[in-house]
Amino acid sequence: MKLRKEQKIPMFNIGFGELCLVGVVALWALGPKQLSFLARLFARWFWRMKQSYQNIKMEISQEYYNAKDPD
Repeated sequence: MKLRKEQKIPMFNIGFGELCLVGVVALWALGPKQLSFLARLFARWFWRMKQSYQNIKMEISQEYYNAKDPD
């Protein structure tokens, strides 16, 4: 499958309606207490992954600039 530069593939090909349906089914299956716990758990996990990514990105940038211009 060849893609032109301007073509983009949507992530997982999931729209807003499908996300709402998944949320309603999750609420029905897990209940409000369990669903809120899992939402907080995933939010913390996502925040930690984002922080790790930022730290790695910063370290790589520092190493690049230090290797490029050693004082």
